[in-house]
Amino acid sequence: MKKYSYPLFVALFILGIIACGVKTHLADVKTETYRVNEALLIPEDNAIKDMIEPYKSQLDEEMNVVIGSFAKSLNKQKPESTLGNFVADIIKEYGFRTTGKKVDFAFQNYGGIRVGNVPKGPVTAGKIYELMPFENMLVVLKMTGADVMQFLNHIGPSNGWPVSDGIQFEIKDNIPQNVMVAGKPLSLDQIYYVAFPDYIANGGDKCFFLKDLERFESGMLIRDAIIKQILALSSVGLEADATLHDRITIIE
Repeated sequence: MKKYSYPLFVALFILGIIACGVKTHLADVKTETYRVNEALLIPEDNAIKDMIEPYKSQLDEEMNVVIGSFAKSLNKQKPESTLGNFVADIIKEYGFRTTGKKVDFAFQNYGGIRVGNVPKGPVTAGKIYELMPFENMLVVLKMTGADVMQFLNHIGPSNGWPVSDGIQFEIKDNIPQNVMVAGKPLSLDQIYYVAFPDYIANGGDKCFFLKDLERFESGMLIRDAIIKQILALSSVGLEADATLHDRITIIE
């Protein structure tokens, strides 16, 4: 007969008890949704309401100020759109005005534009805050053509981002091709000055390869540049507008 040591015998005995024990199984799960009305749980604090009311009234008044008008409805779409062109062109223009660098072109990340449409007609400051709610500063980066190509390859799979005038390219099978800058083929060795939101220049949206490039700070929020441009147009009786220019073409 085979002999077992005492510790082994105890271990086998415990395992036997566990094996013979009662087993439970989850038979059913029932779920219900309960809607909680926070207004019922947390009573309004009239003291706080009275304290912030003057500031809220002042803010509402400022946001409701009409700063200009749009000649037509501008929409956000890919690969190119009137609203995207409008914002990107302003980034390019004010990149030059604020840094003194001759900006070759500019990009705005697609997700940074937070409304899908700006309607025709009068526009308030509040609408521009909805369009561009983030505190993104405008910056200009010094890039080689190789740096530009790396960036284009990054945005190619997403069918491109809003881009200003000054650059045109095609995207085929997610890969940018036939890149033209000011009517000339992109040169990998040439230096270009490109304007961006600082969120992207700081590595946002996985653009980490831009972080260490030489930069020129504008000191201006992109939102403020948009408001300033609309006000400037309005002051001379013009409406804000944008058109499509085949800046990005998807090749099927």
